[in-house]
Amino acid sequence: MKSWIRNLAICSVLGAGALWGCNRNEGALTAVTEQAVIPDREVIAYIPQDTPYLWMGLEALPKALMDKSSALFRGDMQDAGFWDEVGRSGMFTPQVAQLLKELGSLLDSSQLPQLGLSPDFRQTIYGLGVLPVVRVEIQNEEKARAFLKRIEATGDPWPVKKLGDQAYFAFETSNVTMALAFVKNELVFAVVPAAMAEKLLKIAFLQEKPQNAFKDMSAFKALSRDYGLRYSMGYLDNRILGDMVMGRAQGINGEVAAALKLAQDLPEHCDQELSQLLAKMPRFVAGFGNGTSDNREVMKLGLELDPNSAKDLSSIANQGFGMGPKGKLLNLAVGLDLPKTAEYLKKQINAIQAAPFQCKYFSEFNEASALLGGKLPLLMNPQWMDISAISAAVDAFDMKANASGSAMIAHAHPEKLLALLQGFGVPDLGLKPDGQMVDLQGKLPELPLPNLKPQARMTQNALGVAVGEGQNLAAFMDSKGEPGLILSLGYDAKLLEMAQQGFNRYIDASLRAARKAEMRRYIDYTMAKGEGVTEEAVKERIGEEAFQKLKNAHPEMNPMQLYAESLMQEQAKETSSADPFIKALVEHVGLVQFGVKVTPKGVIGELAIDMK
Repeated sequence: MKSWIRNLAICSVLGAGALWGCNRNEGALTAVTEQAVIPDREVIAYIPQDTPYLWMGLEALPKALMDKSSALFRGDMQDAGFWDEVGRSGMFTPQVAQLLKELGSLLDSSQLPQLGLSPDFRQTIYGLGVLPVVRVEIQNEEKARAFLKRIEATGDPWPVKKLGDQAYFAFETSNVTMALAFVKNELVFAVVPAAMAEKLLKIAFLQEKPQNAFKDMSAFKALSRDYGLRYSMGYLDNRILGDMVMGRAQGINGEVAAALKLAQDLPEHCDQELSQLLAKMPRFVAGFGNGTSDNREVMKLGLELDPNSAKDLSSIANQGFGMGPKGKLLNLAVGLDLPKTAEYLKKQINAIQAAPFQCKYFSEFNEASALLGGKLPLLMNPQWMDISAISAAVDAFDMKANASGSAMIAHAHPEKLLALLQGFGVPDLGLKPDGQMVDLQGKLPELPLPNLKPQARMTQNALGVAVGEGQNLAAFMDSKGEPGLILSLGYDAKLLEMAQQGFNRYIDASLRAARKAEMRRYIDYTMAKGEGVTEEAVKERIGEEAFQKLKNAHPEMNPMQLYAESLMQEQAKETSSADPFIKALVEHVGLVQFGVKVTPKGVIGELAIDMK
């Protein structure tokens, strides 16, 4: 339980180093309000247009934002002792451990120049075939070489080779060559098939251009325009990867696939079906989005769909009704029109059943459609199937007596939904679909928090409830969010701290009962032996040194009391410590907001993190 709280915190901030986003005060996803200024890059002329993946850093994130984000990871990880302990752990070779120690300083953007790196930290990653070339802009080659020298000094010297006048470190296996070199104002790392090393390293080292190289930055301008990306952006092309697997790739991609023996001997019908699937979802797209500022980090991840698939999928979104307001502490909205979702699933199931996949690798699609097709009628209960959105926003909550927030269900016939709830024991609340507020105080069973002050409202298309002070349930229920939004989820980082505190209280109570039971068993055991709880018996149980410390601290206690004190101290140690990462998260991070939207381009996911 404790681990999921910490994992959620870590995901949030590897959101804060990788960071996806939306605007807290607008829709769940930021609107495309500006197009990035895409500077020309010399390196683009050395990248094949059919590279299977490409990522390019175009502009430095705001320095204030980088400093706020890096503050999350300072402390133990900035302490040299931490990295020395990593080295002693034996988890990594000495050179890798030293590399991690050096890169640890990158958590503070002000340290980048100390390693010779540009404070803009612009980088380019692309594939020569499936193997990567990584380029990082440097500011001071002398400092960058010293950085590498410190790493090299912890192990065997790195072998040096030359390609023309270009010197590089070479790390070779029977299949691939890994090269590290200083090329103009960049540090370049490339992995290439050993049999093609000379040809591909000439391209990686900017000595020769591939025949089908990019001519300009128009591809990035299109990404910026279509997805609202700005600082960094890139893509992974599923179709190109598929061609390599199917043995249809040409040029460098085909040569690398052959050298690495990537091509699979697939039956012809498998080739055709795989091509059809890849055509429906051609690319993944990612990058930092508009809305990034000194206090907010925004990133998007999108799965492109072909126009027909995107149009079909967009039919399931509820056009934004009930997807608007955001809670200050927690918010959740799901905007799926269930009847339309059922129709969409039926269409997909019928298509598969009419023309099942023949390729054995896709047989699971046939099995899944048969299973879902059989279950779908059971899910079509008309009393709840007319739901088109569920939304909840929590503004405040504590375990004493306070809570405030609103929730609603959008439904084509809310009176039927209310009747369904009454079948589960909810009393008659006097609600009618007239939009009037109804005070629920005294109409519900006794609630665990006395100050909730519940109220409800029913309209022609929704049923809602609110608790606490300051809630405008009518505005909440009548709001509209961004069309196409199907999921919005956000939380304030302090919610994680509250969850951990609640978990610790639960564990404390559980351990207290367990310690009492353990002590009772021990007393019974010693009594049965006719010894009683003596000093010697307790020393044997908890150790002589621990016993002496307790006795010195509590000379008034008898042996049984000292034993009870040892159990309580052990319990306190387990439950009192707060996770330092969560404490740092609460200190530096405000709202974390995630959203998923269906657009004519496909499915776009965004995550925004507000930094304090």
